[in-house]
Amino acid sequence: MKIAINPTYGGFRLNYKEVMRYAELKGIKLYAALDKFGPRGGRKLRTYNGEPLNNWWDESFVCYFTKPIPKSGKWTISISKSLFPIRDIARNDPFLIQAVEEAGNEASVKIVEIPDDVEWVIEEYDGAEWVSEKHRIWD
Repeated sequence: MKIAINPTYGGFRLNYKEVMRYAELKGIKLYAALDKFGPRGGRKLRTYNGEPLNNWWDESFVCYFTKPIPKSGKWTISISKSLFPIRDIARNDPFLIQAVEEAGNEASVKIVEIPDDVEWVIEEYDGAEWVSEKHRIWD
């Protein structure tokens, strides 16, 4: 079985290519936007098409929606409800694995392969993850 994990600090996240390929494989239409705070503190969405960003910090502000981004760029309750929950994707989802493997050297996460009969869990420290066999713990 193959499982996607985040091998470095900072938590699980996928890059633009991985997310959009995953959505394509699943048959989901997604709209990407860069979520930025405006000069008065209000949130503004700017359509994002995978163009290079200044740094990894900016990349963490890319959001994905199942509805088109409003032309005004306003963050509304309606658009909030269409937010696509990347972190809820099953880490062993075959479409996720395919999207990450297709990304090759540009992949933002790592694929770990374990025996199919193992009950597993993802553990982490400061966002860096590893796969462990499930076991019982008593305090």
